[in-house]
Amino acid sequence: SITARTAGFNTVDISTLSDASLFVLVLLMFVGGAPGSMAGGIKVTTLGVLIVIVFSGLRKTTARGLFDRSVSRNNLERAVVLGIVAYLLVAAGTLALLLTEKAGVSHTIAKGTFLEYLFESTSAFGTVGLSTGVTSGLSTGGRLLITLLMFSGRLGPLTLMYAIERRRSKVSYRYPEEQILIG
Repeated sequence: SITARTAGFNTVDISTLSDASLFVLVLLMFVGGAPGSMAGGIKVTTLGVLIVIVFSGLRKTTARGLFDRSVSRNNLERAVVLGIVAYLLVAAGTLALLLTEKAGVSHTIAKGTFLEYLFESTSAFGTVGLSTGVTSGLSTGGRLLITLLMFSGRLGPLTLMYAIERRRSKVSYRYPEEQILIG
């Protein structure tokens, strides 16, 4: 698990791991490390806040907290935005890799490449440095996508959160609330 959280080197040959092991590594790489570390990913505290939101919703409570502490609405909103943006970046990166590398190829012919490209995208976003071995075979466009994911994974979510904070204006009015059906 340390390797998947920005260790910078792999301790085993990643290409020999099973699909289940690769998927667990993808989850670990997506989360990353603690907020004070240089690890990429969404950070363990963001995941913790997202879990608090889910459990509060399942218990149908308005109090959002953990360990006898409440989480501010601002932190709740930031965690949701960061989680969604990170998910969209990895999903878009994976889709873009599939389009640049396997455009028009049937999934029966391209067996296994989806998980490998998901792994590569998540590794790049989390600035982990692990690879299943497909990076060297990527086209120029694919390598550029991986580079952009690395850059956005390191600076993108942090910069986005900063931009949201700076542009928030003092609003003296509120829109009327509407009840909509969810689920």
